[in-house]
This record gives sequence, C-alpha cells and structure tokens, in this order.
Amino acid sequence: MSHSRIYQISTNPIDKDDYITACNIDPWIFEPLGDYADDLPESQLQEELEDFDKLFKGIFKRNGRVLTFLGCDQFIEDWREDIKRKANNIDFTKWMSLWELRTTLKRTHYDCYAIFTSDDCTSDDFAHFIEGLYQGHKPGDKFYIGGILDYHY
Repeated sequence: MSHSRIYQISTNPIDKDDYITACNIDPWIFEPLGDYADDLPESQLQEELEDFDKLFKGIFKRNGRVLTFLGCDQFIEDWREDIKRKANNIDFTKWMSLWELRTTLKRTHYDCYAIFTSDDCTSDDFAHFIEGLYQGHKPGDKFYIGGILDYHY
C-alpha cells in the first residue's frame, strides 16, 4: 500500500472554504481510490505544489494556485520519447526493463493520482483528465488548484 494525492482543479477560482477536505469529499469519489484520506498540513503545501509541477510538466504553467494551460503536445511528445528510450533499453534477462516499458506505455505510474474537478463534481484518473484537456481546452485557458488530499491506497 502507498500514499498519493487527490488534486482539486477547476476552471473557476475556488474559495478556500470550498476546498476539498478529508471530511467533505464525497465517498463515491474517494472510495474507488483508497481506504482513507487525510488533509495535508499547510507546511507541506509548497512541496505538494512542486510535485504537481513535475506531474504536469509541459501541460500547465503554475503561478501559486493559478494554472495556465500550455497544451498537451509537449507532454505527448515527451511520452513518446520515453517509450522509445525504454523500448531501446529492453533487456529480456531483466524483468525490470519490461515492467518499465509496460508502465510507460500504460502511464500506470500516474494512475495513483486522482483529479477532482469541482466544475462538474467528477473524479477522473490522470489519463482521463489529460484526454479532457486535449479535447476541450486551448492553450492559455486558466485553471485553479483548490484542495490537495493525501490518500492511502
């Protein structure tokens, strides 16, 4: 079992009073993800936002809790290059190289992150969120980060 994050993201600014918390997140959103969630201490917030930057590298530019959508093209290109690099490094005597390629192809190393979009009250995994960005938004669109939860899965 491990810990990961649930990010609340909206196309509208989110009042601090409306941030998701471990107490107010709907069970139907959380239960498929893990067995419990905790609020993050304020002292850990900057680190979590920096992790968000790494996760969404090339997709968003973040200024505090305001995100500017850059597009998905660079993310997808980086993903392709990652797949090529790992495919070129396959060593059939080492299972780890096959596992790395499989997880890169499926992007399963991102599956532990959840996106709570407060605009339509749905929860999506990373891949579905990227798909929605790619199909429904244009570079320059603004998004906003609300609450960030730690969850155990």
